[in-house]
Amino acid sequence: MERKYSVEDEKSLRDFLLDEDCLEELSPWTGRFNIFDVLKISRTEIRHSNMLGWLLDPNENHGLGDKFLRAVFQLIANNSSKHDVFEILLLDNSSFLVLREWRNIDILLISKKERTVIAIENKIGSHEHSNQLNRYRLILEKEFGDYKRMYLFLTPDGEQPSDQENWETISYQELVDELERIASNTELLPDAELMIKNYVEIIRRDIVEDQELVEICNKIYQKHKRALDLIYENKTDNRAMVTDLLLEPLKEFESQGLIKIDYSSVGNTVITFTTSKMDNYLP
Repeated sequence: MERKYSVEDEKSLRDFLLDEDCLEELSPWTGRFNIFDVLKISRTEIRHSNMLGWLLDPNENHGLGDKFLRAVFQLIANNSSKHDVFEILLLDNSSFLVLREWRNIDILLISKKERTVIAIENKIGSHEHSNQLNRYRLILEKEFGDYKRMYLFLTPDGEQPSDQENWETISYQELVDELERIASNTELLPDAELMIKNYVEIIRRDIVEDQELVEICNKIYQKHKRALDLIYENKTDNRAMVTDLLLEPLKEFESQGLIKIDYSSVGNTVITFTTSKMDNYLP
């Protein structure tokens, strides 16, 4: 049955659309250019690993030198009970080489000079699987048996790894706080500054909970709850759009007697149809 909307519903939507001051509060998160939005990679794990690998490499062209790597070592020293603090803080940062996807390890830092290897397993929208952490540790023990080894499990909120005996936790919140602090106190070239600023913004918006954004969204929702609920209830689902696009040609096939559609399935995101000659038309 088609839902009928009341005068009050229409008024709620109109009031919401006319409340420019309310929507303007979101502009710092929605109105600015961000290269990660343009490329649609704000929540793509492999792209974050690429970006972090670039930032951690003291010999790259970001202009931070070894500052970000040093900050990560400081975090390890502050949080770890597994490693000697002085050994960590006295490492020659410039001697580290950063590798991506070496033996499927997201980020690997190696220093032949310091005989040290650091593995970072990066998780954003997924969790551990296939005994990853144990496999990576065994690989590094075999390949770098005489090196000092550190294992870092990076997640948005510092989720505990399955192997807590060997792996340290580190959070995106900690990393973005350090990156923002370092970048704001470093004179950078304009393009590098824009890239890093965009990255900080996207982490705060999409990866960790930005408390200021949460408070503004809650305030807008409480003020315009009825209108926002209506919008959410009636928004077009992407899968439903695909279903609609597929239904028209399938109806044409049905009119030609080629298939028979099960219309009881059409309300979902799956369209079921049958035909005795299906293999001839859909090999």
